[in-house]
Amino acid sequence: MVIVVLTRAALYDLDWSVPMVTLSKTYEISDTGLRKICKRMNIPLPKTGHWQKLQYGKRVIKFPLPQKNLGEQEVELPLRWDGSDYSAGPQSPVTRLRKDIEQDPTLSLIVSARLSSPDKLVHDAKEALANRKDSEHYRFPDLLNCSNGNLEIRVSAQDIGRALRFMDTLIKALRARGHDVQVGNRTYAVVFEERLEFSGRKRKRSLK
Repeated sequence: MVIVVLTRAALYDLDWSVPMVTLSKTYEISDTGLRKICKRMNIPLPKTGHWQKLQYGKRVIKFPLPQKNLGEQEVELPLRWDGSDYSAGPQSPVTRLRKDIEQDPTLSLIVSARLSSPDKLVHDAKEALANRKDSEHYRFPDLLNCSNGNLEIRVSAQDIGRALRFMDTLIKALRARGHDVQVGNRTYAVVFEERLEFSGRKRKRSLK
């Protein structure tokens, strides 16, 4: 195994030269692991959409490397050789990512039985749902839904709690992985440079 020693300044230059996902393919570490190292070493990272703006020739802001850092000044990273992986045997990028998420000790992927310390977006959605009556939308006359500017949730009254708990678990996991969630007319998870639309919807159960 070849170990590469990068100074704090060298890692900063690399982070601003290529996307984190691309950089992680050079070393035996995930892009999330690299982000955590940069956070620990007080290294600023490009904002969401940075590489897309560069691609289209738009102006971007490069944040300077802060002089102050009381922690480590160097990091050792094992170089990834062609065909290597996080574990023995060939694996697809999706499989590697799934394992990385499942083994991330900072994540809680189990939906709890009660809503506790919800994310602000979930808190706002809960308030919005509490003030809504049955939707008047002709396609979904038996469902409650949030107004624009909140999480996109459309569920029956008895499923509100479950939907909020699921959304809270998902959003907290996304944020813990360094991603973002944006709301407007639609709800998006911003994963690296990609905006992925998602929503919480469930039909009302028919009563017999």
